[in-house]
Amino acid sequence: MTRPLAEIYDSIAENFAEAAIAIRIGPTTSPEPPEEALPDLPFTDTPVATSAPEKPHGSAAVCPAHGVEFVDGNFGLYCQQMSDDPEWSNAKGFCRITPKNAAIYMRKAVAAGKR
Repeated sequence: MTRPLAEIYDSIAENFAEAAIAIRIGPTTSPEPPEEALPDLPFTDTPVATSAPEKPHGSAAVCPAHGVEFVDGNFGLYCQQMSDDPEWSNAKGFCRITPKNAAIYMRKAVAAGKR
């Protein structure tokens, strides 16, 4: 007696599904631990670092040219260092980089190969 083709395909698909599940699950027994296991280290409550850095270098709170923290002034945050770059200094020679234009400075510095 011959079985219809659809029943044959169904049984093949079921066999493949069972095999795939067996492969995914893996062995049902837990693996044995290795002979040379790492020793148990004692847990300590003391932190590794005693304090956080005072100035968050590399963030919007630091001048990208000088690496100093921006200071809050009458017109917002600004860098209070003297600048060598005439494009990024004011008439008195002070740095004019602020958090608002720091991204523009960084793009130009990377394009010029300074960073």
